[in-house]
Amino acid sequence: YISIISKTIYPLLRDSSVIPQNVNIIDEHAFANCTNLARITLNTSLTTIGIYAFGNCSSLKTITIPSSVTTIRGSAFYLCKILSTIYCTPTTPPTGLDNYTFETTCKIYVPLSAAAATNTESHGANMPAK
Repeated sequence: YISIISKTIYPLLRDSSVIPQNVNIIDEHAFANCTNLARITLNTSLTTIGIYAFGNCSSLKTITIPSSVTTIRGSAFYLCKILSTIYCTPTTPPTGLDNYTFETTCKIYVPLSAAAATNTESHGANMPAK
């Protein structure tokens, strides 16, 4: 079965809004430039979101990062200009974030138990507790 989504092995579902349960990794550039992708549902077995995985998804407005995600690589959501709300459910902030992970100023909601740890790190985004 497929456990990694990449732009080379998963071209038919590049505009899909649901990631199958057996996928652990969304590889770099997997959904890059999917301008019609307005909403996506990530599965609860996903662990890694790669570099520029959703880069330039110009219609993406909101996303929920499941608690299983431990790594979000730099620029994962770069150039998602209307992305305004991110629900990040992990209680430990994912690693790999940089100042270009989220290009726009967006609200990132985290569990109250993770708010202190998240607010002490610089991710280039506004991170209010949920």
